[in-house]
Amino acid sequence: MHLTTRQDVQIYYVKIPTVANMMRELADAGITTREACGNTIRNVTACFKSGISETETFDVTPYTEAFKNFMLRNLICQNMGRKFKVTF
Repeated sequence: MHLTTRQDVQIYYVKIPTVANMMRELADAGITTREACGNTIRNVTACFKSGISETETFDVTPYTEAFKNFMLRNLICQNMGRKFKVTF
């Protein structure tokens, strides 16, 4: 397992016969591998203190969530620039 700089987990050396069950278990936990690679949106991130920092101008959390919800599974995301990353 590898923790990436974009706050993801990469799992290596998964045996092919176990993949279908592993994907079902991930889906049951609310985790998707959709848009995990290729020419698509990668993580949408924000400061971990969004909404609680005394120095922030405003809380970007609702904007981050709205953007993520709009882009996830949006067909336009399948043809974007390589590793398109967004942060608020």
